[in-house]
Amino acid sequence: MKCFRRVRLAAATACLWAPWIPQLAAQAQPPAPTPPAQTAPPQSAPPQTKPPAQPQPKNPFENVPQAPPPGQQPPQPQQQPAQQPARPGQPQLETPTAPQLPPAQGQYVEAVDFRGARRVPVDTLKAMITTKAGDLYNEDQLRRDFMYLWNTGRFDDIRLEVEPGTRGGVLVRFILTERRVIRTIKYQGMKSLTESEVLDRFKERKVGLSVESQYDPAKVQRAAVVIKEYLGERGHEYATVDPVLEQMPPSSLSLTFVVNEGPKVKVGNIRITGNQAFSSKFIVRQMKNLRPIGVPHSILFENLFAKTYDIAKLEDDKEYIRRTYLNHGYFTARALDESV
Repeated sequence: MKCFRRVRLAAATACLWAPWIPQLAAQAQPPAPTPPAQTAPPQSAPPQTKPPAQPQPKNPFENVPQAPPPGQQPPQPQQQPAQQPARPGQPQLETPTAPQLPPAQGQYVEAVDFRGARRVPVDTLKAMITTKAGDLYNEDQLRRDFMYLWNTGRFDDIRLEVEPGTRGGVLVRFILTERRVIRTIKYQGMKSLTESEVLDRFKERKVGLSVESQYDPAKVQRAAVVIKEYLGERGHEYATVDPVLEQMPPSSLSLTFVVNEGPKVKVGNIRITGNQAFSSKFIVRQMKNLRPIGVPHSILFENLFAKTYDIAKLEDDKEYIRRTYLNHGYFTARALDESV
């Protein structure tokens, strides 16, 4: 009885697993090997999967020059020779070369020396420049120091010398020619003006010339012109002023203005030509600076005291005449050059 039950139970179990046995057998069986032609495509793929082989582009880094290994000189590009043989009848030109500086690169400055400085202390000059003892030699820096010393206006000439030193460096030397100083200022032949008046006029016109000041030819000529204009205001229109310099050792000057005042000029008679709209007396009355002093609109006492002649005042009177014509409607009227 028990054997029969076991047989039935096994048959029922077999009936239940019968539909799944083929699938389990298929999964348990290993896959059949496929031929190489079907598993991996060949190197030359068909057109539909891969485009035909094309020539590979050149590497853009192929032409980049590579650094040569240590100890090997890089190849030099071929160049035309610097000097070509001259043709018959044609001069041969030489290639210019850069100037060779005395010191080599990397040398240091042993000392900075100044020669020719008398009034300016050496310590002050060393403080003005940036090149110091112990610094590396720098040509551009020395040029800046040279221009800074020149722009101070204290020197007439500056020379820069560089020579090898005794300890492997270089010596920098500035050779200076100091600008001379005016020790005295004299006025010879001047009678219409005093020295204090001249100095006040120098200060007013900002001439910048005084005792113990540095000699400047432009300032001296400016002072001579100012003195001549001042004498012209006092009636000496044709005065002459000549500056004379005298050397005083070691580097000083004595300045003397030789003045020739000449005669005192006054306005004797005023003539007006070319006037048609107004009378000459009317135009003379418009001149406020040079017309004589007297009783206006009188016959005998209108011209009593003549005034001194001054070219600057004459220009102002010409402007007064032009304005008078302008106020009366003559817009194109002009006062032409005068004849004295």
